[in-house]
Amino acid sequence: MSDYLKDLAEFSYEGIRFPAQAAETMGGNDFVKHVAYRRRGADVEYTGQRAYSGSFTIPLVNSPQLVARYGDLASDVRYDLVNAFETKPIGSLQHPTYGLLTAAIEEWSEPIDAGVRNGFVWTVKWSEHNATAGLLLGPDGALPTDTDATVETRAETADALGASVAGYRPTAPTMRSQMTFLASAPRSYTQVNDAFRQMADVVAFDLALPGMVGPSSNAATRALLDLRSAIDDLRGRYVVGDGRRRYYTVPSGMALWEVSLAVYGTAARVRDLLGANTITDPLAVPAGTVVVVLP
Repeated sequence: MSDYLKDLAEFSYEGIRFPAQAAETMGGNDFVKHVAYRRRGADVEYTGQRAYSGSFTIPLVNSPQLVARYGDLASDVRYDLVNAFETKPIGSLQHPTYGLLTAAIEEWSEPIDAGVRNGFVWTVKWSEHNATAGLLLGPDGALPTDTDATVETRAETADALGASVAGYRPTAPTMRSQMTFLASAPRSYTQVNDAFRQMADVVAFDLALPGMVGPSSNAATRALLDLRSAIDDLRGRYVVGDGRRRYYTVPSGMALWEVSLAVYGTAARVRDLLGANTITDPLAVPAGTVVVVLP
């Protein structure tokens, strides 16, 4: 188990991060075969590109390194994933090679394996929703986003294309208000995450509208996906990446100042820990709590 972090890919579903020890993605084309009585062969008619689909295997196993990065996989993450799969069966899947796409979770299985004593190994099957994986791939396989373009400009483009879709909610006002909020003063880690959640939620709302299905709304869908990619790019400028973020598993019940002393060498960083985590009682952090430690 000690080499898990080196060898595993990382996925997320609706913001829930988890490792995957195996993954498979499938694409293809659909055809209809026209045949005639007593005539050899068939006239094969191409009817379109098949939706991308795939599967991944999640080690919900509480090895020390995995717990340090993801928290309690066998219990907490497992519960969160079941809840997300059941309450939002079509949601945002962060794929290590296809990026952020909308996927339908078809099924998940949890076999009981006597060889796995500290958790479970799941297999999850998914299918692409509304051609979102295909739209994310440009002709050269790159994301169709210009990192120099602003979120506000992309929001205005999406709003112009989506205005005729029934129920469409303009995205630009939310983008402007949250970007102003972020730029007006230093914000805590929790505040930054909440601002980007609000930006992402309005885009997700519009993408889920029934009117977004079909060729007539393809341009609006593409514009919203470009906006979502721009939001992700902007978020990277505000939120410390996982490579610089550390995790500390509280070994026994501690006060938050004791955690600060252990990870920073000083008890004066309690406010930083409060901003990066949801701590209900700073005087009593339970054993086993995984604390995010920012630089």
